[in-house]
Amino acid sequence: MSNATLCLSDGECPGTLVCFQDVSWSSSTGFCDCSSLFGFTGQDCSSLAREAKKSIVYSIVIIIVCCPFLFVVAQDMTVFWKLRKKPERLKSIANTLVTWVFSSLGLLAVMIYSLISIAVVSMPTNIKLQEINGVSQKIPSLSIPLFYFFTLTLVCIILAGTSIAIVWLKAFVNVRVQGVTRVRLKVFNVIALSARLFSGLFIVTSLFLLFRTNVVGEFIFGILSLLVLAIILLIAWSGLKKIIESFRESLQTDAHTVHEFLSTAEVIETQIVTDERFEPTMITISRTFFMIAFALLLTIVSTLTSFFLLRNWQEFSPPGGLAIPFVFRDLALLGVCLFLIGTYWYAHIMAFIPALSKPSFGPTNVNLGLSDYIALGISKIRNKWTQRELDSGGQRSAVSINLFTFRKKYLKQGNQGSVYDSWADSEVERNDV
Repeated sequence: MSNATLCLSDGECPGTLVCFQDVSWSSSTGFCDCSSLFGFTGQDCSSLAREAKKSIVYSIVIIIVCCPFLFVVAQDMTVFWKLRKKPERLKSIANTLVTWVFSSLGLLAVMIYSLISIAVVSMPTNIKLQEINGVSQKIPSLSIPLFYFFTLTLVCIILAGTSIAIVWLKAFVNVRVQGVTRVRLKVFNVIALSARLFSGLFIVTSLFLLFRTNVVGEFIFGILSLLVLAIILLIAWSGLKKIIESFRESLQTDAHTVHEFLSTAEVIETQIVTDERFEPTMITISRTFFMIAFALLLTIVSTLTSFFLLRNWQEFSPPGGLAIPFVFRDLALLGVCLFLIGTYWYAHIMAFIPALSKPSFGPTNVNLGLSDYIALGISKIRNKWTQRELDSGGQRSAVSINLFTFRKKYLKQGNQGSVYDSWADSEVERNDV
């Protein structure tokens, strides 16, 4: 504490020094010293301590991790350009594009945030007295841009996460798994609508807090929003898990008929894919959920811990050591990266890879919803299984429903769900053996 000077607030300290008061690691009360939160040290606070060096290395690692995905984003943009003359295909991947856009934007925001973090610790003398939430504090002048990109990243996480959850919720509603009550389907439908409302409300509130530079308010609102997103994703996953379990049961028993898995004519999310991709798609969905669930948990716990420690950062940031609040901030940044990588890769696989492939069945300009896609996978696999039973002398019912035949015949005529259900029922009866 060679720079020690008696003080009561940061404004009473000369130059770039900040005020430390009532810290357990020093017997002095109210003294000025370099900001150990950012890792500055030395007579003029121009040298970098352990925390600053750690911050630089960690930020570089985050940038290196995110860079490859930006190259994939560039490749996806070329695919998007090729599809510009195919409005049916673009419409078919519209919902997944929302996830793709905000995941890509979020990864870019994380990279810029990391670059600014490097700039902050690389300019130790660029500290000014600023008023944050009514309190005058000496912080790096680039802290405000950090706050802006923190908010942008948070917006991208919420919108990317809710767009995935909405698709999963609507899939559960439209697939109509056997044994699920209408009340539960209505609840899931209401949750899907609420998720849309929540994402819009989040954008408006975040912009309001951003323009007011309300750092504390943004932190609290962000943490609460991440908790709400986690709940929505858990509910959406519970529905998809039910679909997967019912699908597995349908391979082992003849208790279900194919039309019990058919959706209405409402297109909720489009996947132009072949039936060979059915199982990999379900695996992709499962892996995406577990990855983003872990990432979201890490982000919430780390952000919450960092927020409480920052309220008394002097106590947890001794000179020359690691700043514990920023250690948890870095863990939260890792969680953010994992979440955005998970949602981006999901969108990349579900939208752009099938958008380039040529389906082996049906016209290429027919929109196939995720719920219809699941139903199609179930029907095709059950048909193969049933045919094997018939070939071996079994007496099971042979159901040969071609969903694409239906869509080509009925959806182009503008028919809706009631026609869909009655047609499916008649096909099942006609194909009974």
